[in-house]
Amino acid sequence: MVSLLIDMRRTIARRGLERRGAGWLVGAGVLGAVAALGTLALGVVPDADPAVGADVLALLFALWVGGRLAQSALSGGDGTLRPELFALLGLPRRRLARSLLIAGLLDPGLALLAIALGAVIAFGAHAGAAAALVGLAGRC
Repeated sequence: MVSLLIDMRRTIARRGLERRGAGWLVGAGVLGAVAALGTLALGVVPDADPAVGADVLALLFALWVGGRLAQSALSGGDGTLRPELFALLGLPRRRLARSLLIAGLLDPGLALLAIALGAVIAFGAHAGAAAALVGLAGRC
């Protein structure tokens, strides 16, 4: 079931790529990678005042959340996968929900977000090992 949903998502992405072009996808990927690595770098570089560094990271993470929400809002309007299509599959709801969750977690944007959230661990490491462990727990 998961492989079917992944194939469906791949088909939707391929059709979107045909409409927009490969240059748009490459540009968005490069911009996302630069933003993720920049956020990680801000967590790695120690700031003179830790409170200012925490505020800057909090603002950047708010921007990341806003970007993810905007991405979901802008790409979620595609009517290719309407919910009533899943009713035709005749699958138990739990299995369908689990498969949709797994397919949703395979979003490439989540990899960039995971890199950016590594700044929490790096920022906590400046205060000590316990703070880094708290950052790791907060990232999960």
